[in-house]
Amino acid sequence: MTSSLTSISILANAQDDALPTRSQSKVVLTSSVLNEKRSLWIYTPSNYQVSDETYPVLYLLDPDMNFGYVTELERVFLNLSKRK
Repeated sequence: MTSSLTSISILANAQDDALPTRSQSKVVLTSSVLNEKRSLWIYTPSNYQVSDETYPVLYLLDPDMNFGYVTELERVFLNLSKRK
């Protein structure tokens, strides 16, 4: 798995294409089980609110550690979709 992510990261770093603009929002939930607050960060395409288009969903656990990989994956998927 690590080698796959490394390969994707190297491939993605070779691209200089800018990522599309995104909107972000934060939702704070209070856990009665853990007795603490948890933050959810939600990223959507900039035109999400006015679009009828459907989008895939990615749930990312531990985003502080994995956000860089996901950003590079997003860049790769964006470039692949442009080739169709």
